[in-house]
Amino acid sequence: MASAGSGDMSRLQGVLKWSVEQQQQEREQNGSEPAEEMSAERREFLQAALADLQSAPSDVDVMKANLESVYKVVKSVGESSSSEDVESIVEQGADALEQLTDFCEGIDNANDMIPLGGFPVVESALLTNKSSLQCNALQLFGTLCQNNPRCQQYTISSNLLPKFLHVLDSSEHAGVRTKALFATSCLVKDFDPAQAAFAEARGYEILRRCLSSGLEKVTIKASFLVANLVTHSPANGGAPVCVVAAAA
Repeated sequence: MASAGSGDMSRLQGVLKWSVEQQQQEREQNGSEPAEEMSAERREFLQAALADLQSAPSDVDVMKANLESVYKVVKSVGESSSSEDVESIVEQGADALEQLTDFCEGIDNANDMIPLGGFPVVESALLTNKSSLQCNALQLFGTLCQNNPRCQQYTISSNLLPKFLHVLDSSEHAGVRTKALFATSCLVKDFDPAQAAFAEARGYEILRRCLSSGLEKVTIKASFLVANLVTHSPANGGAPVCVVAAAA
């Protein structure tokens, strides 16, 4: 798990010291004049910069805070009776999910979501009836799974694919369905266990309904997913081709 602790700072200070020593040796070998002694102002600036690095929260710390925010938002959505309060709370949760997505563009941070217990928290946002929370949760799941076998396997083990497919098949919000297709595509792409789970969950039937949904973005993304499955899933016995034929 990536974090910026005291050990990291010690190593950073060691690297800086080594760098200065190397430069001094090079000057001596090349016959260059010794460097001028660092001014008090310059020394103070560097010390302040190191202190800022040491005190800055790590990615993991920020991710933990955002997960805590999502958890509280989901809980509050179920308890609040005021529509104005709910909308304000939901916006906070959507922002936290968006920030998590930005962090999880990096594969190390994405993998850190597993030990942090982030998947169940994001799932709880998906299971609300708030479209902004659902969209951002699905965007985050897709980002976690994209070209990341560890998160793909964890998502399958957590039985999240049937939930993606349920939202894809039943949501009345076109944006949510589009994001569900994104998450599903990232999960099954080039990952045989997910493709097998997709077939078992009757994913091809759901894709067929997407292709005939009349929703442009949903139809386009479903077509791309079918094309990917046709290209990379020869073991599926031609099921994607049957989907296309049935929807034609």
